[in-house]
Amino acid sequence: MTYTADNNSVPQTFTLTAKNGSTSYDVTNSLTPFVTPVDPPVSAVGGNSVNDINGNRVHTFTSGGTFTVNAGGSITVSIKGGGGGGGACYNDAGGPGGLSSIKIGTDTPYVANGGGGGGDGYDDMPSDNSPGTTNPKDITGLTGGALNGGSGATACGDGAGYDGGDGGKVEGSINILTGKTVTVVVGSGGLGGVYNISQPLENGSAGGPGSVTFTYPL
Repeated sequence: MTYTADNNSVPQTFTLTAKNGSTSYDVTNSLTPFVTPVDPPVSAVGGNSVNDINGNRVHTFTSGGTFTVNAGGSITVSIKGGGGGGGACYNDAGGPGGLSSIKIGTDTPYVANGGGGGGDGYDDMPSDNSPGTTNPKDITGLTGGALNGGSGATACGDGAGYDGGDGGKVEGSINILTGKTVTVVVGSGGLGGVYNISQPLENGSAGGPGSVTFTYPL
């Protein structure tokens, strides 16, 4: 390739991109040419849905599966545990939410636990409606609640049912290498407590399901 300057009295600059196999390079026209490797874009497959949003590709898992990385790099991961179910008016607490996790190859998994179920209104006890937590292998980044706990029953004579606990949530960036397969587990929401099937407001609502997402630039 030959480059001809439009005006020799004015410094001219240009950038070429060369490619060798799967590796790209930026090449400049300085007096001492140098080559700067450019990482190839991340490429992966897997998920219940894949969407391109604002220049990023988002793989969303709403059930378990595998995420296969064909070209590795930095990937933002969000893991949400299932929310606990809300308690009924009487005699039935909500069920706990299920844990969500990812496991890269044979490494220790990253885990977001499910929220605890809410107690029923009659016992006047919150039961184990604590928020879900994450295990010690947290991703460096945001941790908090998934905001998906189920609501407790409200049409109760002796006190409303207790809300279920939110599932745990952890998200941040992980460098996942080319060729790695990530095993994904997604926790379900806990069942709501049931007192009277014909009167929905006397029953607790189910907790929201967990999810796992992988996001990287296109």
